[in-house]
Amino acid sequence: MADVDSPQKLSGDPPPSEGVGGSHCSEISTELIRSLTELQELETVYERLCDEEVGG
Repeated sequence: MADVDSPQKLSGDPPPSEGVGGSHCSEISTELIRSLTELQELETVYERLCDEEVGG
């Protein structure tokens, strides 16, 4: 049986391909997002992406 409590295993759909979501390119690179490991950093980048989508 799989270890469902493992923090490194994510359930659900796989992440979308790069470029999905319109022609607008964020200044936040996919590589930067993948390199983030701290929750606070991820939350900060997520907020920026949301602001770009709403304001863009």
